Amino acid sequence: MDKMWQVVKANGLKNKGQNIWVYEPNESVFAGVELDYSPTNIGLEQKTISLTKYAYYKHIGPYNLIKRAGQNMQEEIKNRGLETTLPYIEIYGHWTNDETKLETVLLMALR
Repeated sequence: MDKMWQVVKANGLKNKGQNIWVYEPNESVFAGVELDYSPTNIGLEQKTISLTKYAYYKHIGPYNLIKRAGQNMQEEIKNRGLETTLPYIEIYGHWTNDETKLETVLLMALR
């Protein structure tokens, strides 16, 4: 993530300012940011993600509680007779020093 932000800032790339983490098969994690346009040859990988069916949850609060929120989300999905698959996506909202106001969107792909 730090490398990505260094390239974004060094090139003055306009973006939405939100960190996006995509958890993929084989324990692969993609860290990115949504840019306003697609620059070429600057050392960033472009990724397009399309989820046909997914569950959405907005976590508001400290980052250290995101894991538990995700576990609760998975339990609720299972209780509804649904099954999750990868990718799993976390979209971190704009930073604030007040941890009680941090917003993170969790998206779980469904089969």
